[in-house]
Amino acid sequence: MVTALLIGVGLLGMATLQGQAIAYTAQASHRATAAMLAADLLELIHATPADWAVYLRSAASASTDTAICAVTPTPPAAQLACWRAEVARLLPASTALPASTTYVCRSPSTGVCAQQGQTIEIQVAWKGNPGECPVADAYCHVRLRSEI
Repeated sequence: MVTALLIGVGLLGMATLQGQAIAYTAQASHRATAAMLAADLLELIHATPADWAVYLRSAASASTDTAICAVTPTPPAAQLACWRAEVARLLPASTALPASTTYVCRSPSTGVCAQQGQTIEIQVAWKGNPGECPVADAYCHVRLRSEI
């Protein structure tokens, strides 16, 4: 009887750990995807240095006409629209968040968009599960900063 109780408690503990491992794996996958998307956008910006200011408007408000994404679009505005479509496709409920949560801006310090200075900040946000994200509104984000 005691042995059955101990085995039952052990199996319950293993099931709990397995459930937490799955949740942490999904969270890590979302963070890695967001970091990859931010790095992709930064590379697009570096590839077109003469037009980098086009990317500075809110990334969340860019048009998402995915028909132009079938081939590699060359205008920066089209590249931004395709990038935004990828964010919406790869990250959970990213389109349901306020436009201010995913952005590209010039930034003098982390989290401050002042459109001054030579540092560009890219923030990619997605809807997280309660308790998963540090923000009270339950959205997670990844920020990437780079000198222009």
